[in-house]
This record gives sequence, C-alpha cells and structure tokens, in this order.
Amino acid sequence: QPCAPELRSTDVDVVREYAKAHFQGRFALDWQTFAEQWVAQEWSTLGQVKCSTYHLAGGRCVLLGDAAHATCPAIGQGMNTALDDASKFNDLLDRFEDDLDR
Repeated sequence: QPCAPELRSTDVDVVREYAKAHFQGRFALDWQTFAEQWVAQEWSTLGQVKCSTYHLAGGRCVLLGDAAHATCPAIGQGMNTALDDASKFNDLLDRFEDDLDR
C-alpha cells in the first residue's frame, strides 16, 4: 500500500489531522493549506513490470536497485530500492557471518 488510507482521503480535515499527527516537527507547514493542496492533487497510477527470475550459471552475482527492480524511471525509485536492497544484503551477510557459500 503506497500510503496511509488517511492520505488517500478526499476529506481535507482527515488529511490535515493525519499530517499534523505524523509529520509535526519535520516540516514547518500550514497544515490546512497542505491538506487542501494534497486533496486537490491528481493521483497517478503506474503499472509494474514483472520480469522473469534472473539466473546465473557458474558464478555469483548480486542485483540491486534498477538492475533488480523494473520500475518506471519517472518515479525516482532506483536509488531507494538500491539502498533498501543493500541494507537487506548487509543483513544477510551479517546473519551468515559473511559466508557467501551459505
């Protein structure tokens, strides 16, 4: 789910109260104006491309970010997925004590 149900609401009061509760202290905003603009925005839906599983015979390879995830370049998710993937890969290296054979 891309965001909280409150942020998909068309009710300005619901959006304003959610934003104030969850974003307070992070941004210096006029919450009423924020909520009005948020509700007025048009939502875009993007399709997701499903790719076949990558197989590498006789070697090792790690795919991260854009190489591993088929996302639309216009949404700027490449770096986000790369950082998330790197963090998860690091967790696995820690869990298996850097034993790449496991």
